[in-house]
Amino acid sequence: CVLIRPGSTVQLITGFVFSLVVLLFTSIAEPFQNNSHIKFSLLCNFSLVMVLFFSLVLKMGVLSEDVEDSDLLSDELQAAYTFDAAVLSVALICTLLASVIVASVLAVYQVYQSTRAAARSAAVEREASIARGRLTHPPTHDWELCKGNRYCMFLSHFKVEAGSDARYLSDLIKRKTGCAAYLDSNDLVDLRTLFNEGVLKSDVLVVLATESVLTRPWCLLEMWEAALHEISIVLFPVVGGNWTPDDARTLLSDLMGQMQSRNPTCMAEVMAHVDTQGVTDVREVEDVLLAHIGLV
Repeated sequence: CVLIRPGSTVQLITGFVFSLVVLLFTSIAEPFQNNSHIKFSLLCNFSLVMVLFFSLVLKMGVLSEDVEDSDLLSDELQAAYTFDAAVLSVALICTLLASVIVASVLAVYQVYQSTRAAARSAAVEREASIARGRLTHPPTHDWELCKGNRYCMFLSHFKVEAGSDARYLSDLIKRKTGCAAYLDSNDLVDLRTLFNEGVLKSDVLVVLATESVLTRPWCLLEMWEAALHEISIVLFPVVGGNWTPDDARTLLSDLMGQMQSRNPTCMAEVMAHVDTQGVTDVREVEDVLLAHIGLV
């Protein structure tokens, strides 16, 4: 745009149109990953568009004043092309000042976000360092298993969301207590023994609470078997798992309705299992789970 007839109206028009196209493209395509970067880019493009627009208006005003022969323009056109340069200049300055202020605010916010991220990273590293120190010299705990049990806990989880967390917790429990935690990827040999040799041989059922864990049929059935045999259930929220007690309560209060949008095939498997135990009403499943977990 700079090389197109410098100082001419054509140059201003070309620059204005090009800047407007870039502004529209940036607003639609959102080429930056960081949302604040997108806003800053839009602000810069908008400021450039406004500068070119006001410059174009001022240029048109200058051109209209250069017309010395009044016969070339009618009274209506002369009135239409009469510009108040002072007002336009003030508007241009205000636009630029507003853009600078907003850009400054965005820059300060970006620095604030970066500082917070650095602080969080330092805190996580500090906690990890402390944890590594504890694992180097783990304390000794004597976990007394309930009579007939083999595992201190059964780790119920959704592998996609908490597979690595479950494995880490299993290793940590083993090192801290000297007692094994049941983890299907380590201990499950035959799916038919999941309940009798897993859930029913554990002191407590620990559910690694993530967003979709309660939409998995086997997780629900593990909780169901634990509830039937009076085994305590602990919902253990995973960091970043997007799980809340309210969401769990909503789902377990209307399993059929909620599963239609979350996992349509889940309840068919659940009801097929509980039907062998003489339970045909899904409301009984809901009531047992809610009461045993303590979400009533």
